[in-house]
Amino acid sequence: MIRAVMAPGGGGGCAAVAFCMFPAPVWAHGNLPGGNGFQAGFAHPFVAADHLLCLIALGLLIGPTNSRWPLAAFLAGLAAGTAVVGKFALPVQPLLMGLVLIGGVALMARQAVAPPVLYLGAAFAGALIGFDTDPPAQGGDTVLRLSGSVTAMGLILLNAMALSRVLAGWLGGVPLRVAGSWLIAAAVLVLAFLLRGPLGLT
Repeated sequence: MIRAVMAPGGGGGCAAVAFCMFPAPVWAHGNLPGGNGFQAGFAHPFVAADHLLCLIALGLLIGPTNSRWPLAAFLAGLAAGTAVVGKFALPVQPLLMGLVLIGGVALMARQAVAPPVLYLGAAFAGALIGFDTDPPAQGGDTVLRLSGSVTAMGLILLNAMALSRVLAGWLGGVPLRVAGSWLIAAAVLVLAFLLRGPLGLT
């Protein structure tokens, strides 16, 4: 799925822009229509635009490093965010889009992110997504939903990481810079809609 969206010349940029501009609700919380448990949790990262963009950006940045520590930092942040969900208010979506913008700029500029900065960014992204993902307590269904969400996040991250390694070797890394520009454009559109009014993202 990620390869189809991000592949150069495959219309991925138009698809990403159209996805963010489409005015239909994006379910970021609660049960999705026709799904529950693991299924609903698995679908969550794919239908929450802010989560999906952040995961793709993070994966594209982590890929060329060939390091597992950013993933460990992301998982630690995810656990921490889930643990404090509901404890206080936090503007999650603007913060996530801010991270996407920073990641997109780094990709466009072909600037390697210093490992400590990448670890902190991954942990912060994980904490924000965990804080924004935790489903309402529903007994065993909560465990299934969280398991589905984590599984989907892992697939998105791993596919984006693999894709970034491929794109980095093509045409001097130009396709990876193009992917960064798509992320910036999508993040700006999401921020614009957040300023305009609710889009079902909360």
